[in-house]
Amino acid sequence: MSIWNIKNNDRKIKTIDSNKNVDILIIGAGITGLSTAYHLMYNKSMCVVDANLIGHGVTLNSTAKLSYLQESFYSKIAKSTGVDNAIKYLSSQKYAIEELIKLIKKEKIECDLDKISSYLFASKENDIEVLNNEVEFLRKNNINIEVIYL
Repeated sequence: MSIWNIKNNDRKIKTIDSNKNVDILIIGAGITGLSTAYHLMYNKSMCVVDANLIGHGVTLNSTAKLSYLQESFYSKIAKSTGVDNAIKYLSSQKYAIEELIKLIKKEKIECDLDKISSYLFASKENDIEVLNNEVEFLRKNNINIEVIYL
């Protein structure tokens, strides 16, 4: 069960009962919307809106795992829009994780942050080529990969 799937009245957002004039409107109170709000909160008026609870939607189904290893996205991006875009996406994912770790330390957020391995696996034989393409891309971009055949 997701850590976000806990019944808690603190996750309710106050209803807006009047017109608001703000510099920044953020739609979505999941991890992305709240992170955006945190980074933009200086010297600007802001409002975060969501149709549901804080941490609902996509964030609700998250395992609270930070990983730049996301299925076989990099080789798919490289194939469809070019290797440079795949490299940029990988860089953005690594940067986002580094920034979140800095934030956790800066704000002294109590959590179970721990560095552990990530895994991709093929459940069908024809998925092996897809994983091999991903391994090749990641290795070319200095990501330490271990391949295990069972």
